[in-house]
Amino acid sequence: MAKTEDALATLINSVGSEQRSINQEGALSDRRTLLAVVSEVVTKDPRLVAAQAGTDAALAELRLAEALRGPELSLSGQVGNYKSGGAPSEAGLGLAVVGEQLISDGGASNAAVDEGAASLLYARARQEQATNLIILDVLDALVLAWQAGARAALAADTAARFVPLRMQLGRAAETGMIDNSALQALERDFLVAEARSVELASDTAVVRGRLSEYFVDPQIPSTFPAKVFNIDAATALDTFGTSPELQSRAASVLIARAVERKALAAFSPSVGIQLKTSSPFDETGDTETTLGLGVTYVFSDAGRRKHALVAATSRLRAAEAELLAYRGELRSRVAEGIAAMEASRRLLDIQKRSIHEAEASLALAYRQVSVGEQELLGLLSLEIELYEASDRLITARSQAYLAEARLAAELGLLAEAFGMSSVHHNPSGSNN
Repeated sequence: MAKTEDALATLINSVGSEQRSINQEGALSDRRTLLAVVSEVVTKDPRLVAAQAGTDAALAELRLAEALRGPELSLSGQVGNYKSGGAPSEAGLGLAVVGEQLISDGGASNAAVDEGAASLLYARARQEQATNLIILDVLDALVLAWQAGARAALAADTAARFVPLRMQLGRAAETGMIDNSALQALERDFLVAEARSVELASDTAVVRGRLSEYFVDPQIPSTFPAKVFNIDAATALDTFGTSPELQSRAASVLIARAVERKALAAFSPSVGIQLKTSSPFDETGDTETTLGLGVTYVFSDAGRRKHALVAATSRLRAAEAELLAYRGELRSRVAEGIAAMEASRRLLDIQKRSIHEAEASLALAYRQVSVGEQELLGLLSLEIELYEASDRLITARSQAYLAEARLAAELGLLAEAFGMSSVHHNPSGSNN
């Protein structure tokens, strides 16, 4: 028992040690760098390793089902003593070679092959789904890490720019040029900005912890990850048939159909040819060879075949109903994803225009201050507006990227974009 417990502890402590051997280097804004980084992370992820093992097992089971339809050749032997009449016993060797070939089994073996092929499709769909979800997880971690770092850097930079302005406003308040109540209101704004800067610095520690799931010595990305995927909102709703989850559910229906056919085949006889050659134990005997046609049929089994068929038919109906229900659910989710993606794109455009206007207003204000046509209070207010607009732009950029990435993962297109797809998608986007 102690030995088993030690082995269990060793196994638990070793889990997760290998997938953390990936360094995060280079500018992720470079397409090739991002592809290389994400590809290395995904291929070492335990979820994908498990999915690939499932696919390998399904392929082996398909090959096994195919092999069961082929001929079988066996050799058996017996060693011992034999005695004939009053003669002393002698050592002897008896051998038998048997060859068998199935001719007909009511379609059971063909159904088993079809079940294996459908199971392979199911496993590949699950592997594809795992690949898409892992890529999405990595991108989500990288984008949110960039967002946290960019917001923290923006807050720190803005706070540094506020320092000379705050000193000037303090001197102006001492000379009576600025009302103290207005200065106090601005000080409250400064304190809020400083508190946000502290919170954002804390956020970077949180996202760095999440990056450590995938990277050794994770660093906050200094550049925004490149976008290697592109979803056409006009056609996305008509191409949801590429969804790995939908494909796995369709494969489940094919599996259930094959199982029902096997249950039906159990009511048919099994027919095969057997060739047997055997040598006698006694060296004086003759070798015998027989060739025959074997027929096996079960007349009564207490209702086992009937119940098996009812169960198989019920499971098939359930699988078909689940496929139909999920198809409608998926279509709705894809529609929601398209709406979220388009909304995030519009919001990003709005924030970009807002930044442009805020920068123009601030530039004009600095020129006016230099010639005495603008007060420092108004200048500081515009600085705050620019900071808030810049902060919203960072968030909007991340949201637009991730909204499209989530939709791409839902449709099974993220793995394809990163060159890691294990299936071939129909370019016509058929939903059959």
